[in-house]
Amino acid sequence: MSNVKFSVIIPAYNASNEIEKSIESVLKQGYNNYELIIVNDCSTDNTKEIVKKYPSIKLVNNERNKKAGGARNAGIENAKRRLHSFSRFR
Repeated sequence: MSNVKFSVIIPAYNASNEIEKSIESVLKQGYNNYELIIVNDCSTDNTKEIVKKYPSIKLVNNERNKKAGGARNAGIENAKRRLHSFSRFR
């Protein structure tokens, strides 16, 4: 993971029904120079246990619920790759 080109950040709150599909979708991509960060935003289901089955994924556990935007920010703070500003609509 030292050659990380980008970070994929997935916020998760009580996402046990969908998180594994999301993880598998990212892992099946052809490109490998990325890190996958799941931010568990104080889930009360077994989201955290599902994510822990994947040792290559970085799991961040928020101490309090920060909602989707705050969870994404927690993922950014824990990313190895620094973000660059860009606009999709130039």
